[in-house]
Amino acid sequence: MMDTRIEEILDFWENKLPEYYSSDVIRLTQVQMSLDIADFLLNESRPNIFILEAPVGTGKSLGALIPAMLEKKHRILSSQVIYATATINLQGQLTREEVPLLKKYGLVNKYILAKGKGNYYCHERAMESLHRYKNLKESLISFLNRQKRVTEMSMKIFIGL
Repeated sequence: MMDTRIEEILDFWENKLPEYYSSDVIRLTQVQMSLDIADFLLNESRPNIFILEAPVGTGKSLGALIPAMLEKKHRILSSQVIYATATINLQGQLTREEVPLLKKYGLVNKYILAKGKGNYYCHERAMESLHRYKNLKESLISFLNRQKRVTEMSMKIFIGL
């Protein structure tokens, strides 16, 4: 089983990706990363945690997603792959570039993009802010009117009226 997965991963890197991107450049670090992740996914006797760190531009997204999605494809039970990113920009890159590639080769049917609640419009929070602003605006107008009266009174006293 492991040999089959390795052959699939290598085929993806050596044939499908160069075809998709019209390039024959293969990043060996991505291929090695994919093979390491595939080994982790197939070896059930290992702990359930895999930590991966690599410099920006290494190709971690595809390096991780290709073996994960191939493994998901071969599992009899339905499973999910959750790929979390640190930035919304990387999420955008995934949806624009990697997801279409994975869809083309039948590795992704559907996906969910979740940007966190702080990045979505919340009508209730907007109404609360508007209400606070309205109260603040009324308070400010009231304050300025009081200041105006004080200033007018001060001017009368200063001028001697």
